Amino acid sequence: MKTKEELVQTARVLHKALKVDLTLYDSDRNCIVKFTKNPYPEELCGKLCDHPEKMWKYLGKAKEDSVFYRYLPEFHLVCMDLKVAEEEESYYLSAGPFLTEHYAEQLVLKILHSQKLSLSRKGKYELLYSQLPYFSNQVKSMADVLLYLIKVCPEWKQIPVIYEELSGQEECVKETKREREDLLEKTDVLLNYETERRWRTAVEEGDFQTARRVISQMSKGEFFYRTPDNPLRSQKNLLFTVNTICRIAAVDGGADVVRVHGLSDLFAIRIEQARTGLEATMLEEEMLRAYCRIVMETKTRGHSAPVAKAIQYMYAYFDQPLTMEKIAEAIHFSPGYLSRTFKAEMQVTVGEYLNRLRVEKAAGILKTGDFPVTEVAIMTGFSSYAKFSVEFKKYTGKTAREYVAAIH
Repeated sequence: MKTKEELVQTARVLHKALKVDLTLYDSDRNCIVKFTKNPYPEELCGKLCDHPEKMWKYLGKAKEDSVFYRYLPEFHLVCMDLKVAEEEESYYLSAGPFLTEHYAEQLVLKILHSQKLSLSRKGKYELLYSQLPYFSNQVKSMADVLLYLIKVCPEWKQIPVIYEELSGQEECVKETKREREDLLEKTDVLLNYETERRWRTAVEEGDFQTARRVISQMSKGEFFYRTPDNPLRSQKNLLFTVNTICRIAAVDGGADVVRVHGLSDLFAIRIEQARTGLEATMLEEEMLRAYCRIVMETKTRGHSAPVAKAIQYMYAYFDQPLTMEKIAEAIHFSPGYLSRTFKAEMQVTVGEYLNRLRVEKAAGILKTGDFPVTEVAIMTGFSSYAKFSVEFKKYTGKTAREYVAAIH
């Protein structure tokens, strides 16, 4: 068994390598060291403070190495605790929290809504949740790795797993590794399908910011397990898939077929020529940006520079509070000049164009049936539900609830 100093050093290395918050406790429940890089909102800190008591309650009497998963369903989080059992003294390592579903802005809005928290808290939660790792199949299997590294065990062994029931019942459940993998595999397929659909839609609209945010949420672990001994090859295979889907989405978005296929061929060559993982990672963002730029150029073709830039800016930030002054400042034109030029070319004002864009985005979200109408109004940038209702009826001829009823 390692000394206390060696354990601290190991925890520090794991924290940096895995980018996971870690806390190490001794058998007397004293915190030896804590490594964290994430600021937590006050109300969430209170929930996490209950964590050690739960950990000792479930793991304190365990005679062997064990793992306890403690869920915070109202915040879509889970923590992973390990007991390192030794005859002389045991240690406890708390890792996390992890996200129980892939990060998206809608996830933060769901939490704020369910916990009756002010929208002013949105920024803090987005900052935190965008940095937390997803509780994937690979993360679950990390428990064995952590124990091995901490103890430097001569043998690799499967350890008991303890779950806290969401109903609050104190029940210990053991499950096989195969069962866990089957469940997570099915979940990842569903998540990836929905995420891929949103990603394709973003590329079709030339919306680079959304496309980049959405693709970062996709579970990519399966590609790396197909060729585990060659991670660069796995990353290249993934990029070929991204290239193909972007090509199809760009054509569906109205971009010139010849130009898109030429771009696709160019990226196929560059993907194969990539020599490092970093080079491949940078290439992914470059691809997204290039395909979205082609689509957006098609949408804004024939427009003057201020109008084209204003349209691009509104597509990228429609969900944020926008004014004529803010848009004009962002694209480096005076508000008066932008207002006159936009109205002359588009036959609508900037505000009217923005409202119509927001209604189109809202209609797309309502089709999924995942969010109540009031949340969709907030998600698409409307300042109030009343404003949303008026604009939605104006452009669709139906109220939002009538629109949903007609679809479902």
